[in-house]
Amino acid sequence: RLCGSVLSVKLSDIAKLFNISKIHSPVIIDRTFDLPEDHTFKKANGNGRFGAYKSSKGKRSFKIAFKGEALKEIEGKTFFDDQVVTRSNKDESIMNFTSYQYERILDWIVGFSYDATPLEPEEFVRDWKDKWLETITKMKNHLSKPILKQENKKTAAPFATSGKQDGHNPSATACH
Repeated sequence: RLCGSVLSVKLSDIAKLFNISKIHSPVIIDRTFDLPEDHTFKKANGNGRFGAYKSSKGKRSFKIAFKGEALKEIEGKTFFDDQVVTRSNKDESIMNFTSYQYERILDWIVGFSYDATPLEPEEFVRDWKDKWLETITKMKNHLSKPILKQENKKTAAPFATSGKQDGHNPSATACH
């Protein structure tokens, strides 16, 4: 079944997703298959809004605390079909949901920095902590290196000057 740019195929008990734009040299064969009557793209792809992705870790129940900018981002939005968001205090809300999209959710909440904190499942909390420790280690290594100053070379203006000496061309930056 074709859904946008993704092809969903069910082989035995495993649903496979293929990115159509990455398929090269397709071959048409005389074999056909039928999807189950109750098959839907949404049902087959993780109970979430993070694209056509299903983790090998299976379906998990998640509990994440949101505050600050992350709280503003999630308020009033649906990220998971079964999400329940409850206000724990005036500055924090807890989101409970299930999903198959483990790694995508991990990347999503890391993007909120310290404004999103996983509470469950335990493995997810450990993976979140490990991801932050890895990031902190990389930043420490990066910041310990000397910053090289680059030579200040004059470069040509990226657009025509229209006779102006300052290199500013209003027509080059205007939206048409």
